[in-house]
Amino acid sequence: GTSGQTGDGTVSLNPSDETPAAFSFAVELFANVSIESKPTAVKLNQRSNQLVKSHTRMVNDATGEYLSEFDLRTYSDFGGSRAYISKQELAELKRCGTTSEPGLFLLGFKPLDALRPHHNIHSPYFIYPDEDLVEGSTAAFAALHKAMLDKRMLALVRFTRSSGAVPRIAALVAQRGQRRDDGGGGLGEYVTPPGMHVVLMPFADEIRDAPGGGSVDHSA
Repeated sequence: GTSGQTGDGTVSLNPSDETPAAFSFAVELFANVSIESKPTAVKLNQRSNQLVKSHTRMVNDATGEYLSEFDLRTYSDFGGSRAYISKQELAELKRCGTTSEPGLFLLGFKPLDALRPHHNIHSPYFIYPDEDLVEGSTAAFAALHKAMLDKRMLALVRFTRSSGAVPRIAALVAQRGQRRDDGGGGLGEYVTPPGMHVVLMPFADEIRDAPGGGSVDHSA
C-alpha cells in the first residue's frame, strides 16, 4: 500500500444544516494506506500503435435510433410499477438528504474510550490544517486538537469524501506529535506528526461475530 494526499476540505462547526457555518477551517486529507491497483488496460491500433478511443451510444430497440441523454430515465420497480427518478433526485438520495459540500461537519463529542477496536474496519484517513487555503486554519485546528487531547475526547463528524460521495459518520481522533531529538538538545523533525485520524464508523451489518466462538458487543 501507499500513502499520499487525497484532497482538501473544510471542518465546519455548525449548529445545524439549515444555518450558515458558525465557523470553519481548512484541512488536507491524506490516505494512510491505499490499495495499489493494476493499471487499466488500454487499446492500441495494431497498425499505428495509437491509442484507440471507444464511444458508447444507446440505441432504441424498437426504431434503431440513437438516444440522447435526455431520452434516458432512471427508474425503480415499486409495487409493480416504475417509479422514475431524475438525476437531481438520485444525487439527493446519495447525499442522504444533506446539503453539505465535501468536508467534515461536526456533530458532537464523545469520550475517547467510546471508540472500540472493532469499529476500525476501514483504513483511517489523516487530516492536517491547510493554512494556504484558509488563513487561520492552523490556529483553529491546534485549539481543537489540544482540547481533545487534554479532555480525552473524540469528535463525531459527518464525512463527505468528495462531491457526489455518500456521507459517512466518522470519528476524529487527535494524535499527539512526537519529534526526534536532533542531538544538540533541540527538537528535530517529527517522527509522529500532530493531526487527527478520521476513523469511518461501520454500519451495523459490517460488524460480525468472529469465527471460533468470539462475539462482538454490537451495542457499543
